[in-house]
Amino acid sequence: MASQYHRNDLQEGLILAFRHAESPYHSIDVALRGLDKDAQYTLNFTSTGQNITMNGEDLMSSFIITIPEKHKSELIIYRKK
Repeated sequence: MASQYHRNDLQEGLILAFRHAESPYHSIDVALRGLDKDAQYTLNFTSTGQNITMNGEDLMSSFIITIPEKHKSELIIYRKK
């Protein structure tokens, strides 16, 4: 399960993804909304501190979030570059 919270006025937002304790699935495929398809976005995975850059078009078509352990979550903060 995942939710996106986007601030269009700031061109940034966050994704909060959860893996329930009973879930057999370790990944979820999401399509973000409200992004600029031609822009680059920096994504910060708060659980690991990892930063990656992706383009808006890819994020709006398919973005896979993996949570390997059950009953865990992932907070991803994204910002337009």
